Amino acid sequence: MVLYGKQIGVDYLNSKITLEYDDEQQEFRDFKKEAQDLVEKLNITKKDVVP
Repeated sequence: MVLYGKQIGVDYLNSKITLEYDDEQQEFRDFKKEAQDLVEKLNITKKDVVP
């Protein structure tokens, strides 16, 4: 968010910062399992279309 011309928070439009964040997250998160769990909880099948 930009307030009065100053950046507030992390600038994830900066590719270096984004890559560092992704690397950090992959150290303790299992994105594939999280996605599989979400699909299972929402009961999404191969016939469903997710827009």
